[in-house]
Amino acid sequence: MQVGPNVGTVIYDRLQASSNVHQYILETLTAVYETEAIMTSQQRIKITEKQLTKVTAPQKAQGAPTLPAPDVPGLPVPGQISYNNGQGYFTVHISYPGIKQNDALTLYVKFHKADGNGNLWSFTHTVSAAEATAKEVFWDITRSILNPANYLSVTLTYAVLAATSKPLDLKLVA
Repeated sequence: MQVGPNVGTVIYDRLQASSNVHQYILETLTAVYETEAIMTSQQRIKITEKQLTKVTAPQKAQGAPTLPAPDVPGLPVPGQISYNNGQGYFTVHISYPGIKQNDALTLYVKFHKADGNGNLWSFTHTVSAAEATAKEVFWDITRSILNPANYLSVTLTYAVLAATSKPLDLKLVA
């Protein structure tokens, strides 16, 4: 990840250019905060097929979903996700009220076949301090799992402790 110039150089340059020490401190703290926010929002975990766990007996949700659905930002056509010959990754964005460090966050990926059957996979992650501060989690998931020759669609949901998100249904296209 590229953050920019050496922090020491930036601080030295600002100190040389500033006649007001208080202004310099304010500008430096602002720059550090902005850099930290950019770094935090860009932290992503890459999920490969090997990191997904097949769920054989899913737990039944208690009551109606209470969390917002996950999001897949940047879809050219809303509600459709491209397989792209299994190349690259797609991003899943999750943000929910009360997100906090050490939350056990589980993503569920349910594939649907034409005959009504399918498979359910999961990925569990512990929310980091940076993610809790940013109030969001980004995961990049390999597109190789999205083969439309095997499945018609996929549903993404997540759970935090006892709460479950609303589903996000996406049609798979080549």
